[in-house]
Amino acid sequence: MDVRRRRGGNGSNSNNGGDDFKLTYEQKKRLMKAQEFSFKESKVVSVITNIIWAVVGIAVVVYFDVINAIKYDHRIDRFWLQGSTALVLFAAIVVFVAVFVYQKLLKRNYDVELPWAVPIATVSGLLSIVGFMIAFYPAYGIVTIPLVVVCSMSFILTLATITSALNL
Repeated sequence: MDVRRRRGGNGSNSNNGGDDFKLTYEQKKRLMKAQEFSFKESKVVSVITNIIWAVVGIAVVVYFDVINAIKYDHRIDRFWLQGSTALVLFAAIVVFVAVFVYQKLLKRNYDVELPWAVPIATVSGLLSIVGFMIAFYPAYGIVTIPLVVVCSMSFILTLATITSALNL
């Protein structure tokens, strides 16, 4: 087999394969429209998925009567519940400061100026999930794990949908 033929006809080592893959203006235009449609389609799918997570989270909270359990069930460990809630609020504040204030208001790149913000928020979020599992385990048993995971995912994705809708 001829090496020049495998590389694209003219022996070049470029990624586009040489002269064989030059696009006309119309082909480029169609490709750009297809990519734009694909981006819009993926955004719609993302929003629909986030809404489904929110509905599932609400259904789980209603079905397992989590609100009344938090209010009245003495088996729930209040220390872990309050500590996990504080960690969630801390993570939310860190993300708010990093993303909203630096990125949107100050027009600065938070990845460069605050490289610690996202890891701190992630660790705080994960520790709060573990804390919620410890707090709810005496009341719900093994069902606590999927309950907390579903509620956490629905909370995070609901916030993502709201910020996306508001263009924050």
